[in-house]
Amino acid sequence: MAETKSNRDSHIQMEVQVHLIEYQKVRDEVVHQIGSASQSLLLSLSSASIILPILFSQLSNMPTMVLGSFLYILTIVYAVIGMHYATAPYYVNVEANYVHQNLAPKLNLRLQTTARNQVLQFENFQRGVRRNIVALYLSTAGAIATGLIILMLSLLSLLFARYVFLLPSIQSSQQSLALHYLSSFTLPLSALAWTFYVLSGLSQLLVMIYAITTGFVLPKSNKE
Repeated sequence: MAETKSNRDSHIQMEVQVHLIEYQKVRDEVVHQIGSASQSLLLSLSSASIILPILFSQLSNMPTMVLGSFLYILTIVYAVIGMHYATAPYYVNVEANYVHQNLAPKLNLRLQTTARNQVLQFENFQRGVRRNIVALYLSTAGAIATGLIILMLSLLSLLFARYVFLLPSIQSSQQSLALHYLSSFTLPLSALAWTFYVLSGLSQLLVMIYAITTGFVLPKSNKE
């Protein structure tokens, strides 16, 4: 009997260690995703502050077709950055939700903790806080603002491209064969830029909805 109990204790200890290692890996991934979201904002703002002034300083020297097409491409780039940013808070919420609904209950079950001494309860605490509407607003305002900034850069590139193509075409270089060939891609490139912008906006919206709704998920009971 003693040997059986010892084997059982050893098995429980091993399972607890596995859960703790898994928690550390999930935590590292959460930290990575938070850093990735911050880098997305930094990349967007720093690139826009450098690229856009240079583009418009060369407005009179650059062929309209080239400038407008580049702005459409820039729209797509910022839209992709926006979608990349959206995945970061999404994965943070998914991973935090996994800890809350799966990992923490299993670990507490194996440790046989009481209700007041349970471990890995930060997510449970966060959900309790987020049920306060003010706390919910404060916890999501930063992520929403960041997403809107990246979307705004994408939208501004779109609007600037439309403005550029409305300028009078007086540059003789635009009659060259290369620019004439480029002009055939203007409409598809515009449609593609708008598509990416809409997809980026939709990604931001869905992630915010997911983040808010998961903040109100009730904890599962520890049943196994």
